Order: sequence, then C-alpha cells, then structure tokens
Amino acid sequence: MSRNKKSDIRKPEILKHLYQVLSKEGLRGTTLSKVARHMGVNPSLIIHYFKTKDDMFMELADAVFDRYEAHYFNKIVENGEPEESLEAIFDIMFDQDWDDTDESVYWALFYLGYRIRKVRNRDTAYRNRIKNHIISKYRDLHESEKTEVVQDPDPEAIALSIMAMETGLDNLGTIFGYNNEKMKKASDILKSISMEIIKGQRPKKN
Repeated sequence: MSRNKKSDIRKPEILKHLYQVLSKEGLRGTTLSKVARHMGVNPSLIIHYFKTKDDMFMELADAVFDRYEAHYFNKIVENGEPEESLEAIFDIMFDQDWDDTDESVYWALFYLGYRIRKVRNRDTAYRNRIKNHIISKYRDLHESEKTEVVQDPDPEAIALSIMAMETGLDNLGTIFGYNNEKMKKASDILKSISMEIIKGQRPKKN
C-alpha cells in the first residue's frame, strides 16, 4: 500500500479521536499527546501526519465544513424551481436538529476562525457559497415569476440579512437549547420572514 493511501486511512482516524478529545477537553486542554493517548499510540505517529496542533485543527475544520456543504447542497441542487430551492435551504438554515456537531467542537472552530487564517478562509468560502446560492435563487425567482420587489433591491444585502437571522438563532440555540418549543416556533417565524423578504411581499393595507 502506498504512503498516500495509508495517509488517507490514518488521517480520518486521527481526526475522529481529535474530535472526541476536543469535545471533552475543550480547545485549551487538547494537545497532540492527549490525542495520541486517546488513540493508544505514540505521539510521533500523530506528528508524522500533522506537524502541529493547528494542522490537525485545519483538517478537522475542512471535514466539518465539507459535511455542512454536503448537507446544504447535495439535495438542494436537484430542485429546479427557485422557490423550492430557497425553501429547502431555509429549512436547513433554521432547523438545527440535523447538526449533531458537539458544541465544544463547534465553538472551538469558531474561535480558531479568528486565530488561524486558513480556518477563517474556509469558513468564509462556505458562507459565501450559501450567500451566492440565495442571491442566485432570488434573481431566478423574480425573473421567472415577475413578483413585486421592494424598491432598489440589493440581493447581497438581502442574503446577508437572512444569514444574520440564522446566525442569531444558532447562537441562541446554544443558550436555550434547540429542541424546546419556543425555539422551534422562532425557527418557523424566521423561515417565513425569509421567504417574505425574498418574494418582496408587503403587508396589505386595510
């Protein structure tokens, strides 16, 4: 077996143990030696594949973002209608039940985005893809259905506004929990608001 194939097998195994250590020990408590101890191997094996702890975190971030992107886009791309595609992505954005990423791991990667440029760039690329998807479907919807839009619409600002609501809901979920009744109602409200923003609907005057 070639070295590349061994690496393909060994790195995911290391990252799995890194995830488990990080979820228990937190960012400050996670070290190369603790990951090696968790695996039952010599730390030199870890260093053979990852020269530093930051290298390990970078690959873990890649794996997490790859999973997020796959969840967001694999099925959404199949939806040809703009409104269906937007409803699908809003369902994912505002329903957090699918994401079982440990909170310690999530916030560790969030913090590392400020400290490690590669992690921040990976996060930015991921969010840009979501933003551009919303912009594209916004334009498709109005071109195909000729719906009424707000004056001087700015598709990028609209997409960012919707993403800001999702980020706020996600942060509150870490405080109040995602599965309680009020958070689920808040999720439904924000999904509805997002579609109204996209469609350019305005309240009817009595």
